[in-house]
Amino acid sequence: MAKEMQDDVKDAIEQQSVPLLRVALQRRHACPAEHGLHEAVRQANVEAVRLLLQGRAEPNARCLYLERGCEFPLQMAVSCTNFLRSSDRAQAVDLLLRAGAIPGPRRGDAEANTPLHDAARQGDLDVSLLLLRYTADPNAVNGFGEAPLQLALRPGGGDWIPDSAPAVVEALLRAGACPLHVGELGAVGPGGDLEPEIEALLATWTAWWRCRLLAWARSRGRGHPLCRLLPEMLVQVAKFL
Repeated sequence: MAKEMQDDVKDAIEQQSVPLLRVALQRRHACPAEHGLHEAVRQANVEAVRLLLQGRAEPNARCLYLERGCEFPLQMAVSCTNFLRSSDRAQAVDLLLRAGAIPGPRRGDAEANTPLHDAARQGDLDVSLLLLRYTADPNAVNGFGEAPLQLALRPGGGDWIPDSAPAVVEALLRAGACPLHVGELGAVGPGGDLEPEIEALLATWTAWWRCRLLAWARSRGRGHPLCRLLPEMLVQVAKFL
């Protein structure tokens, strides 16, 4: 049955027939509603995603039958393990965002990650940059109170740090991610410390953020509560300059 369905999908794409493609995909979709786009993403079929979106498929339709709390096609595209090449995943994400997919929906599970959380945890630079370009919030917190930067510092749970991790961290920081509340959730290497490149990035951007807060506090005037913290903040800024 799976082989027959794949053949039907392939034939529909070759014929550029949106109705045939919807029928073929719906045969494998658990949801009774018509969610061919969700199924195309679940199967990591970029050409099917492209054809359905050209046929005006709704990129923000909700489906409650997807895995890991995903409800929208974009969530599935970012977190689905069926994509064999990162370039295919990036293409699917780009197609969905161009079609108007909301960049920051939260998953329906306890973790409640946004797509940017998932991309950062996977160390997926291309997808992270795409989401940020489409105004994904770099400071959104998930159900555990974690921002994407915190997940980028310990992708995959901390057991494996991809080569792209520093680039993802830098992309988040440049997009406005605040490093002041990273705490002890860093990307821990063999020695128990942050990677030197990541540590340097955090030090530079932490100093920038503290200077920014100092300037903001001073602009509020002497009566503002933050002004009482200025001496301690100055000491902390000096440590990073």
